[in-house]
Amino acid sequence: MVWSKEYGELMALSDVIAIFNKVTNAIHGGFQGASSVFAWIGVILIAMVLLYYAVYGIVKMIKLFLNLKIKYLGMIIFMLGIVFIVLAMILP
Repeated sequence: MVWSKEYGELMALSDVIAIFNKVTNAIHGGFQGASSVFAWIGVILIAMVLLYYAVYGIVKMIKLFLNLKIKYLGMIIFMLGIVFIVLAMILP
């Protein structure tokens, strides 16, 4: 993701907004043919699978953190803190 000084937003966010605009235009304006309908169905199915696995992973991580012993949880939080400090040093 690249920060755009001209627009004051993330360029990746503007790309996502452009995609959503295309989706809404396709819904309101109708589809051009059967191939575009199948393409949109494929995109929707892939998005559903990705969303399912993201939610599944988040639930598994929450269960893992709830079942951790205190000393292990402290070590994980300590290591995450170090990772964020290193990232802050690397990124401008």
